[in-house]
Amino acid sequence: MSTNQPSADTQKHSMFVMADGRNLMLTFILVSSLFLLWGLCNGMIDVMDKHFQDELGLTKSQSAWVQFAHYLGYFLMAMPAGWLAVKLGYKGGIITGLLMVAAGGFWFLPATQINALAQAGRVSATTAFIAYLTGVCAIAAGLTFLETIANPYTTVLGPPRYAATRINLAQSCNGVGWILGPIIGGVFFYSTDAAGRSTGSETLYIPYVIVAVVVLLLAVVFYKAYIPDIKTEDDYHLDDAMPNVSHSIWAHPHFVLAVVAQFLYVAAQAGIFSFLINYMTEEMPAIPASWQAERTKNWIEVRTKLLKDDLQNLPALVGKLTQKADPVSAFLAGNLADSTKKMLAEYDGSEAGSTHLRVTLAQDLNGIVHKQFLYDRERFRGVSLSETTRQLLDVESPAKDTARLNRLLLKDAYPSEIGYRDGILGLSDQGASNLASLGFICFLIGRFSGAGLLKKFAAHKILGLYGLLNVIACFLVFLKLGWISVLCVFASYFFMSIMFPTIFALGIFGLGVRAKKASAFIVMAIMGGAVLPKLMGHVADLYDMSRGFIVPMACFVFVACYGFLWPKLSQADSLHSTDTAGGH
Repeated sequence: MSTNQPSADTQKHSMFVMADGRNLMLTFILVSSLFLLWGLCNGMIDVMDKHFQDELGLTKSQSAWVQFAHYLGYFLMAMPAGWLAVKLGYKGGIITGLLMVAAGGFWFLPATQINALAQAGRVSATTAFIAYLTGVCAIAAGLTFLETIANPYTTVLGPPRYAATRINLAQSCNGVGWILGPIIGGVFFYSTDAAGRSTGSETLYIPYVIVAVVVLLLAVVFYKAYIPDIKTEDDYHLDDAMPNVSHSIWAHPHFVLAVVAQFLYVAAQAGIFSFLINYMTEEMPAIPASWQAERTKNWIEVRTKLLKDDLQNLPALVGKLTQKADPVSAFLAGNLADSTKKMLAEYDGSEAGSTHLRVTLAQDLNGIVHKQFLYDRERFRGVSLSETTRQLLDVESPAKDTARLNRLLLKDAYPSEIGYRDGILGLSDQGASNLASLGFICFLIGRFSGAGLLKKFAAHKILGLYGLLNVIACFLVFLKLGWISVLCVFASYFFMSIMFPTIFALGIFGLGVRAKKASAFIVMAIMGGAVLPKLMGHVADLYDMSRGFIVPMACFVFVACYGFLWPKLSQADSLHSTDTAGGH
């Protein structure tokens, strides 16, 4: 026997040494770089919603179309990706996915040009939004190939008993990408000029073009690298012509319910990730003045966002805007969206109509507050200005504090209709975007610590426990308990960390060569991220962002149940066991 052959004891304890002695650690490291890539792309997507809310005047529910386009790409390409993975093997599928990601990244160049046309009034804002969504969907389609292939591939790069540990380690690289994504997104999506005006629409394309170039180089590396095609263990003998054993993956409840659990988990994850900026800028308790310093000037600002509850006397405000009773009302009415004007004309005072109008009108007024300079001497001639408003108007360059000044002007013009508490400090959009990286640090810590726990405890038990703890965390956010609720949001990131890869490993357990097909269906379940965030956004529009957490809370209930019931569903003690139905 060769002296270079690993000993039986080494093989037993190594996560990357195959039964034939091949050490696939380098292959694992290279594949793990793909997890970093899609974590980075997903992290940027998660801070894009707020950008479009501000730039295009969208409600939270409308901005969730970003998630819909992103996860639609996964849904549409999951089955083709699974089919091509079988035809092309792991290597060919990975290269195909990388090339598709590059194409999507380069698409942001023409999308930016279309957005410039929209700002010039030559095309509609909807057209610009769709152009961006096309790029989002194209990148997601490429990521589908990578996730469909890389997730199950990590489970076979060594002994089966370490499958959940390997996929969680690889997903830790995904966590690193998610930490970097919001920081990069915050820099380019929420950039401003010297006057404080947003320049995000002009720089949004830059990180995506850089990703496209890097991805092309990565495709060349994979083309030259050693990527063996390895068969998954067939614990259920799906590949044998055995009587009384079903060859359909759908005959195995542990797989079927894994698809449902993954759908709901990704729905919860997408909702929490997407609306973190909204939560931190709207629901976080007031920040102490002592926190304000030169190093935090881009993080902390005076709160100026107009919420629906700030419209204190809606009937009176509607009357002034529809009748254009004064120059300020005439100006505001002229700058509202056509759909909002129609809602004002049809307003009947009903509770349902009032809620919808409050959401839409607040969104339109926010656009005016943060993009225009309201003050004009003739326009405000009949308005009694407060002392604070006059002081801001007297400074050399009031445009530097435009949003705050505009809110004070609205308060002066509509003292009983529009409320505003001046001087309350909160996070800026960029500050909240950077804070999202703290959430992903919690996520990454959860991945690394979870990988360690999964080596000692059964994967389904950890999944069930983390699911239950996330139900509790979301419920505490729902209750609006101030800083406790804020901390629970970050706790939720930690407990979500092991869910996707663990559900994946539990779902494809023992399915043999059909694991690639099963993997495609589990990746298709990512479509949950396209559907339920819109529901979460709708609840937040009607009530507030804290109440919106009732949606992910319900999703985590199912995930916890799947974890605790997995042994009964799979008829196996754990992922380490091979005592399965129809087995040896």
